[in-house]
Amino acid sequence: MNFIQKIKEKRKYKKSPEYLEYLSMLDLNKVDIARVLGYYEDATKKLSQLLDAGIDKESKEFLDTKETMQRWYYSYNENVKMREFIRPNSKEEIEDRNRIADTFGKELKSILGEESNIRFHGTPIYFAKEIIESGKICSSADIYDGYIKSTDMSGEFSASDINSIDRTINYFTDFGSYRRCLPCGVLFVLREKEGDKELRSSANMQNVSFFNNPEQLVGVLGTSEVKDKLIEWMNAVNLDSSKVFTYDEFLEYAKTNNIESIKTL
Repeated sequence: MNFIQKIKEKRKYKKSPEYLEYLSMLDLNKVDIARVLGYYEDATKKLSQLLDAGIDKESKEFLDTKETMQRWYYSYNENVKMREFIRPNSKEEIEDRNRIADTFGKELKSILGEESNIRFHGTPIYFAKEIIESGKICSSADIYDGYIKSTDMSGEFSASDINSIDRTINYFTDFGSYRRCLPCGVLFVLREKEGDKELRSSANMQNVSFFNNPEQLVGVLGTSEVKDKLIEWMNAVNLDSSKVFTYDEFLEYAKTNNIESIKTL
């Protein structure tokens, strides 16, 4: 392809539905950032006024205003992080992630069995970067000054077992994020430590530090689109990047390795 042809193809691509969708998502994200920042600033101002007036910090009005401020800060932070990863979709990538979402949980369950003590934490790509860079998975309450995003209490985070892995894949690992022009999310595969078994019924685990307990991290799973990025982030903080797999690679790894060899940590 000569230079002129390349220019024509580039112009044609910029008129494609995928590229126009990408531009639309960038614009929408920009609007969302401005909107939630405004809400956060309003709540911060109101909280400051309450403090200046000497309000009781245990009063319902103070606590409600503080929670509102924290909720908008969380949303603002999420949208800012999200923007880094917005990109045009490809039909092939969408088809691949839909295939994985439909088959991965069933195939892994057939390998590990229903009694497996392996746990799974799914998260969008932008929060996966934050987890890897910090070297830990923990509750939003431990990151955002007590703000609880879901049902996780301080000191705990959500983690399914093999029998509920499909719920984690479908609802938390962001397989449907192509609707926002985002890469697929990431699945952290983990071993339990003492005390985690008691939390299985609530689908939680105790906070995990990959620096202090590297043996708890079995794998970091992403699609082929993000694998190199995951390796880069792991290497940057001196975590073991050999634990990064695509979903298909991990199935093969689980067939030939006893990933539950450490039963209780």
